[in-house]
Amino acid sequence: MDGYVPVIDLSATRTKAGELLVAQAISGACETSGFFTVVGHGVDQDLVDRMYAVSRAFFERPAGEKAEVAVSPGTHGLYADAGSAAKSLGNTAPPDLNEVIIAGVRGDRPVESRAPDGNTASPWGAVNRLPATPPEFRAVWHEYMAAMERLATDLIRLFALALGLDRHFFDDKIDDGMSTLAANYYHPLSGPPLPGQLRKGAHTDWGTLTILYQDGAGGLEVEQKRRGWREVPFTQGGFVPNVGDLMAF
Repeated sequence: MDGYVPVIDLSATRTKAGELLVAQAISGACETSGFFTVVGHGVDQDLVDRMYAVSRAFFERPAGEKAEVAVSPGTHGLYADAGSAAKSLGNTAPPDLNEVIIAGVRGDRPVESRAPDGNTASPWGAVNRLPATPPEFRAVWHEYMAAMERLATDLIRLFALALGLDRHFFDDKIDDGMSTLAANYYHPLSGPPLPGQLRKGAHTDWGTLTILYQDGAGGLEVEQKRRGWREVPFTQGGFVPNVGDLMAF
């Protein structure tokens, strides 16, 4: 990728000098592609493998069983047809060729802390509908969600340094987050796609940042101005963060 999506080793942040160098590298990535790959992040690969395994096991269940956790008003759950992500850019396209299951970090809390404004119909106040099979699904998802929250906090602090701010500048702004965790399943196709139909339509992410895990099959692409779409190479043990619209503006 010619450094357009650089690989950044977060283990260098163990010293103050290293932390500043990492922040500078992240700043450069955010000002160009908005994407970078992190290694040395401290997330246990065993946890990543278990998260991948339970999510895949769920998606490979019969459609009727998966429908038990289908999303409904006031819930997070399975989107068997999530529409097209291209709509986030105001573009019209056929539905994306994937299934998505989503859970919110607040979604298993009591209603008073999940939706303190009383609006349980909003995405921020929605309750999680997570599958009972495989039986370890919920525990693994909670463990993974906690690991991603820790990594997100580390990255947000590096964003602060990259912006010339105190590393804790964003702490009180993310201490009660509304993040979601999503797993995408790119199921086998039953026929050729429709014109303009993609596995996941071109889009931006609306939040502060996204942390993406991609498996060895790859498939993630980013658009480079005046040079079209470029693949983000798979990096063993790495995550691909990207800047969301909220942080970009």
